[in-house]
Amino acid sequence: MKIADAIARGEGPRLDFKRDLSSPKSVLKDIVAFANTAGGVVVIGLDDDGSAVGVADPLKEEERLSSSISDGIEPQLLPEIYAVSYGEHELLVVEVAHPPAPFHLRAEGPDRGVYVRLGSTSRRAEPEMLAELRRQAAGESFDLFARSGVVLGDRRRGPLHSTEHSPGRADPAGTTSTQASV
Repeated sequence: MKIADAIARGEGPRLDFKRDLSSPKSVLKDIVAFANTAGGVVVIGLDDDGSAVGVADPLKEEERLSSSISDGIEPQLLPEIYAVSYGEHELLVVEVAHPPAPFHLRAEGPDRGVYVRLGSTSRRAEPEMLAELRRQAAGESFDLFARSGVVLGDRRRGPLHSTEHSPGRADPAGTTSTQASV
């Protein structure tokens, strides 16, 4: 990754700037969101406007961040973390892949600690999104799930018809509730 090009583009769906690690939860939340969405990069040592403030001791901060990730994110996530020079400053770069698992902040648990990226923000995943992330991790597709009370009907009259009528009686499409539902 060319750090100067990334900084010039500014924060967005796959790039976030952090001034420092004074609030590790904020950094962990972004890492979880990137892992759950499309991957991304967190650059530590930059203000939100992209101006460099640097990291005083990149090796020490890399070790601290690695420990925070190991202790604070489940399941185990292994982003690439490295230091780069940018002008007169040292920055810490965290490249996060998009592996197939819903990652979460350990302290918040698997139902409330899942975050996703929406534009340039990290948001708590709503229950529907959480269910979709879990389906994706299991290799399941949404369209594989049957909906109760719905049967395939005559294509000329429409593809789906509700079976929410009296058993054995035809609905307006001519199907009966005793037909197999999908």
